[in-house]
Amino acid sequence: MDRRRILAALAAATLFPLRANAQARPKHVVYVPTAGFARVAERDKGTRERKLKWVGEELAGHGVIPGRDVVVEWVDLELTDLDLNAVDRRAQAMLARGPDLVLVGEDGIEVLMRLTKTVPLVFYEFSGDPVVFGLVKSYNHPGGNVTGTTLAAPGVEVKGWELLRALAPKARRLGVLWRKEELDEPWSIADRDRMKPIAAQLGFEFVQVPG
Repeated sequence: MDRRRILAALAAATLFPLRANAQARPKHVVYVPTAGFARVAERDKGTRERKLKWVGEELAGHGVIPGRDVVVEWVDLELTDLDLNAVDRRAQAMLARGPDLVLVGEDGIEVLMRLTKTVPLVFYEFSGDPVVFGLVKSYNHPGGNVTGTTLAAPGVEVKGWELLRALAPKARRLGVLWRKEELDEPWSIADRDRMKPIAAQLGFEFVQVPG
């Protein structure tokens, strides 16, 4: 099962934990695009419709029928807005309409987590470790009102660096570029602590390069 189908399965299970108890009214699902995808949708007007169609088709594949069981709404929070209070106001207005579930990308999940502890939030393709970032308590038991999918499951670094070692068997130093402003972030410290033993195991000198 690919990440998109896993996402749909999570959404379906969250909406209808016991299918027989589903209410008569359709559930209200909000899809919040990432800032990048929202910009694509601004240039290509068909992008929004294709994405909503995909969400509906994937949910239908898990027995949740659009129109009958669920209505999916696209809400652009304009996450690139430098006025963070304005982003919060748009998010609060969306939450005030009482969605049953919100599908949200990584650049919006932390905003929504600050604003609600009750509306189910399903994040998609998070690029970091959601446990380290504090989105979920653990992979097996996310806890709270948040769950989702990640591109950075534990062990990914090992596989990637093993491939690097195979491609460059004579390499001795492995440099990792970090943004200076992120060096003291808890997730950054945790990432570096995890990387060091992996590098040593593969025979690399681990070099950190602030950028």
